[in-house]
Amino acid sequence: MKQIDLQKLRKDNKISQKQLAEMLNVPQSFISQIENKKDPMPAYWPQLLIDKLNISDISVYEVEESPQATIVNNQNGTSVFNDLDKFVMLMKSRDELFRDIVKEKDEQINRLLAIIEKMQNS
Repeated sequence: MKQIDLQKLRKDNKISQKQLAEMLNVPQSFISQIENKKDPMPAYWPQLLIDKLNISDISVYEVEESPQATIVNNQNGTSVFNDLDKFVMLMKSRDELFRDIVKEKDEQINRLLAIIEKMQNS
């Protein structure tokens, strides 16, 4: 999947992160997070950048999206998983946690059943 090298585009157009953020009506920190691959670029931005920066060919800024990134929260608070290894590790941890919870609940149910059985036999 292609991604836009926002930092190169910005520098070629001689604008700062702050200027680009103001132009796009987003926080400067969001521009930084995109450039540092901590947040994905919104899908509609390439066309927005073409319009705002008056760029005729944005394809010169296209790069292959790196599969190595981090697990982050994007602007709307949803998690983004760009690193397959970290995603797999997170899923394994989640599965192990789930198994531990199920085991604990099974033990609680068995204890309750034993108590009920004792009460019925009394």
